[in-house]
Amino acid sequence: MNAPLFNFVAGTGGIGAGRLFELDGDHTLGRSESRLARFTEYRDYCKLHIIFHYIAVFLRGKIPVYAIGHVGADEEGRALRAEMEKAGINVLHVTEDANNPTMYSVCGQYPGGEGFNITANNSACQTVGTEDVDRFFNDHGAAGHGIVVAAPEVPMNTRLHLLRKGKEKECFNAVAVPSGEVLEFTERGGVALTDLIALNQEEAQAFASLSEKDTDPKGPPTDTEEEKLDRCVNYLQSINPEITVIITLGAKGALVRYKDHSHRSEAIDIPVINTAGAGDCFLGTIVAAKARGMDIFSAMDIGIAASNRKVGCKDTIDFSISLESLEKFAREHGIFFSDEVLEAFFDRR
Repeated sequence: MNAPLFNFVAGTGGIGAGRLFELDGDHTLGRSESRLARFTEYRDYCKLHIIFHYIAVFLRGKIPVYAIGHVGADEEGRALRAEMEKAGINVLHVTEDANNPTMYSVCGQYPGGEGFNITANNSACQTVGTEDVDRFFNDHGAAGHGIVVAAPEVPMNTRLHLLRKGKEKECFNAVAVPSGEVLEFTERGGVALTDLIALNQEEAQAFASLSEKDTDPKGPPTDTEEEKLDRCVNYLQSINPEITVIITLGAKGALVRYKDHSHRSEAIDIPVINTAGAGDCFLGTIVAAKARGMDIFSAMDIGIAASNRKVGCKDTIDFSISLESLEKFAREHGIFFSDEVLEAFFDRR
């Protein structure tokens, strides 16, 4: 690996765990519906933990990876900190909240592999504040140019403060935004603070719908999926022309757009066990590639390989993944990387 372009990766977001239920029936759960589901042993993890697990595993200590967050003063929180530390994440800035429990979530999965999460909004994660961000930068900000990741499940104000500090320190700011927070994130200036935004199709449509307010007061137009994706990207670029937009498309792969440059990576046709966490795996892999000095377009096929390997794992974090297993998986499924990618990402020379 050449000399890194960045001196650290740091971020805030949800740290917690939960359990997964496999639903009977493939129709979307109704508002007043009761439905049987199988309680599984599958482990569900929250946003920051998932994303940062892959960053740390793929960087292998070449660049320090810092998590900023809170867990409860409970057994679950201590176990999560230990898991994160084992993966190579620095948890010095993951502190215990004596008054609130570690975040807990319930994941529901449909027979086809798609799923949803319900996450507690009264956990230790909701107490992560701007002072936690400032404490990190006071301790490590002098190290210089870094990558900052703002993930959901901590207060919006804290995430925006992290992005502002990132800009102040000339960091590369990466963001994930759930569909329900798209409007607030945009109105409070989040898009302008973002260098890379990673979205799924629902989140992309939420951004696309904001552009419709000016163009069609009678309601959203009827258009194709591609046109909706274009509207999303065009809207984000109208606010921030320098933003890179990545949209994961499930079984159709993923696309990236930067200015007028675009690239689409196709998904691998493999059996799906659990799609939950695949998008976070994709983002974590892309951030790791960026930290290793790769451009986003070259990183897309690596992100696709990692997220497709993840959907074959029952848990929302694939704890078995490594650089070696990822390269082997890609090769077995017909993805072959250039010598430049093998050297930059996989430590091959």
